Amino acid sequence: MEAKYKDRFREDGSVRGETFRKAYTDVGRNDPCPCGSGKKFKKCCWE
Repeated sequence: MEAKYKDRFREDGSVRGETFRKAYTDVGRNDPCPCGSGKKFKKCCWE
């Protein structure tokens, strides 16, 4: 099971960007960012 998810994490334990982006696939660029910052998604976590 560990091998299945190993490629999603960096050596330091943080999640890779593409995994993070997949969680926000239903958010539009001009929608409020789901992280709660109050900014538009494209100006906050879009990158």
